Amino acid sequence: MSVVVMGHLFLSLNSLTLLPIGIVVCFVVGVSRIFSRARFPHQIVGSWGLGFLGLVVSMHCCEKMSFHK
Repeated sequence: MSVVVMGHLFLSLNSLTLLPIGIVVCFVVGVSRIFSRARFPHQIVGSWGLGFLGLVVSMHCCEKMSFHK
């Protein structure tokens, strides 16, 4: 979810300063889930991948429907 939220903010605001902040936030959230023993590392990597894929698909669909330009 952090990939989707931070990615959407980055793409919507077109701010390059949000990119490193978003990467750090996503990494810290993932690592905290591993250290709290709530998830395994492969689950975190898979979640990042699925979040990124969902972000790309949703932005593509929004462009096709003229929600974002």
